[in-house]
Amino acid sequence: MIRKIAKIALMLFFRLFLLIAWRVFFSNNVTYFSVKDYVTEKKNITSLIERDWFPEWFPHTARDINVAQTIFDSSFLWAEFDVDTSDDFVRNCEPAEDFAAIIPSADFMKRKFNEETNSSYQRMVSDHSTIYACKDRRNIFYIVIGHSGTKAYMWNPE
Repeated sequence: MIRKIAKIALMLFFRLFLLIAWRVFFSNNVTYFSVKDYVTEKKNITSLIERDWFPEWFPHTARDINVAQTIFDSSFLWAEFDVDTSDDFVRNCEPAEDFAAIIPSADFMKRKFNEETNSSYQRMVSDHSTIYACKDRRNIFYIVIGHSGTKAYMWNPE
């Protein structure tokens, strides 16, 4: 009887292990987080910069920062944030010309991210004013500034 119970427990454990492994390795593993502003969250932002998830030149005036980042299959990062119009954080960036060729595809965004991130993406597509290609130590980040000059969107190519 004890052997039968142990065998059933082992089978259940193995099924649970397979389910967790499937979820970890074959699903859209995305991390979502929000940060109030650069100043009060400087330690956390610095940690993101050190990991090359955020660029060194990330604006110090940034606030209401919403981030989505894929993990495992790629390291695509999407961020939406508000900035002070006087902050010239794109001064070392190059204007990018072909908006349609640079932005992530709508299909990619729908497959990978939640509804909130897709809404952010749609706002960027309809509100874009200027797009920049900005190099960092190892990555290229694209920044789109909205028409108001206070809304910014940032991503790194997948």
